[in-house]
Amino acid sequence: MLVIDGHLDLAMNALNWNRDLKKKVSEIRRAESGMKGKGRGMNTVSLPEMK
Repeated sequence: MLVIDGHLDLAMNALNWNRDLKKKVSEIRRAESGMKGKGRGMNTVSLPEMK
């Protein structure tokens, strides 16, 4: 997938944190619940929410 990131740090989230941005925010948060690390389970945007 090619992600062009103008502001929201979507590319960093996808590449550095291995997030599937095709999933809803709630699904990503559920998958990351219990993970350690700053920002895990606290994402605020993904592609479905941008529609």
